[in-house]
Amino acid sequence: MATIAAVVRSVGTEYEHLQEYFLGQILKLCERTSKILFERAKCLLLEVLSACPGPTKYVVPRLGESASSANKNLRHCIIEAIGAVLKHSKKDATIEHVDIISLVIRNGLQDAAEPVRVASRTVFADFRLVFPNHALQ
Repeated sequence: MATIAAVVRSVGTEYEHLQEYFLGQILKLCERTSKILFERAKCLLLEVLSACPGPTKYVVPRLGESASSANKNLRHCIIEAIGAVLKHSKKDATIEHVDIISLVIRNGLQDAAEPVRVASRTVFADFRLVFPNHALQ
């Protein structure tokens, strides 16, 4: 995990081209039941998403696919990642993914795991600020 974080810090915005290769592996690490591995993987995921200027055509759809996982740790990481995308991306870059983002948030608000619901409420507040018209739907 430290290697991926070092790559992200050193290449900066050029990391966008490598996301397709690393995102799947990071999401697999988020599925771990070990609290230490889960927290480190979540921090790595958020660091990767904050280092890039906006969501690529690959990232948000991949997060949307993974959000239906049975693993609560992965669902928690996904909702936190959606929050990072909303915070660190420009509205123009995320507008084409607004349907996927709203679906992930909506499913997170109805999730059985309390940490996922709590994180979803926080992300929904950010979503409402960025996309007020879509939040009303």
